[in-house]
Amino acid sequence: MSGLNKVMLIGNLGKEPEIRHLEGGNTMAKFPLATNEVYKTRDGQRREQKEWHHIVLWQRLAESVEKLQLKKGQLIYVEGRIRSRQWDDKDGIKHSSVEIVGDSLTLLGRKITGENPAPEASHERHDNFSIENDAAGDLPF
Repeated sequence: MSGLNKVMLIGNLGKEPEIRHLEGGNTMAKFPLATNEVYKTRDGQRREQKEWHHIVLWQRLAESVEKLQLKKGQLIYVEGRIRSRQWDDKDGIKHSSVEIVGDSLTLLGRKITGENPAPEASHERHDNFSIENDAAGDLPF
């Protein structure tokens, strides 16, 4: 039996996605996503813990994100898988990174408008919008 590598996140964009058009016609988008966990301590105090995730999107999904012009603070739902990478830089220093490679993305809540948006800023209502990568090219048969 094979394993399962599945991630589902709902969070706010930490900044606008960085889009790269690579050689061979590949498109990549990457951005930080903040998720918040709220819990109560044993003494009843409310605590909030923020976790940052590095999101990477490829091809059609990245192109869709570029067209949507997502903004910092927007609430999104991302499904994907965890991918870890290791490399040595030009000075021989080892680096590692853990990323979420997205397979689908759904815009949630309200669209943020304005120069310096914050989640509490004025919003323009829109319907949820979902996009997915075409997984047919990834099938082994």
